Amino acid sequence: MKNNKAAGGSMYREVQYKGETIGYTYKYTNSKYNRVRVDRKSLDVLVSINNGESLQSIDSFVLKYGDYILETKKALLNNKRKTYDNYTNCSEGDSFYLLGKKISLKIIQSDKNMVQADENHIYLYTDKPKNKTVIKNMINQYFKQIANNVFLELLQKYYHLFFDAAQIPMPTLQIKKVNSYWGKCYFNKGKIIINQYLIHAPLQCIECIVAHEVCHLLNNGHGKAFYMLLTKVMPDYYDRLAQLKKFKTSA
Repeated sequence: MKNNKAAGGSMYREVQYKGETIGYTYKYTNSKYNRVRVDRKSLDVLVSINNGESLQSIDSFVLKYGDYILETKKALLNNKRKTYDNYTNCSEGDSFYLLGKKISLKIIQSDKNMVQADENHIYLYTDKPKNKTVIKNMINQYFKQIANNVFLELLQKYYHLFFDAAQIPMPTLQIKKVNSYWGKCYFNKGKIIINQYLIHAPLQCIECIVAHEVCHLLNNGHGKAFYMLLTKVMPDYYDRLAQLKKFKTSA
């Protein structure tokens, strides 16, 4: 196994996993939790490790996440992991996903501006049917409204599954459109952020992200204890996460 000095006080090492070389950069921190992630742009494997951990322990930690690292790098490299829908499809007949189901857009000229949907279509009523900016904004606001309703309902559901009412206050929910993560928990602020684009994924996939972030209110790491808590509430968490990784959010 190779060990070389990297920039910024970090160290570079390599391990062999299933016949492939995994190179990673590790850095000692004062955090009580070890972390591993794959940078979306550079595909570098970045590891934050507790002070005092041996090189053998660090290698073992990386190997534990070998499948995750290889699968994530492959998916990112092939541009298949996530396809974000920036609502640029604004023409009659264009398609979107809503809760995992593909629906097509119908634009109807009307004096009233509103959006409705059924199982197969999203109906956009507008007095400016040729104005792409107006249509894009209306579609965005519609999905944001649906996302707010669905995400809030799921947040309340999993809050009550993880906590008794007296344990911790209900966290606040913020919905953002981002390309780097599905969810984030600021446990010290009692705030959870969920990516608006997640509304295009199947409901069971949305649930796995919400449950993951709520669980961080109990444990802010990604170690064994965290996943034991999470899978106790959601035993099929890994199956749902695998489904999400394969799902494209735009048609």
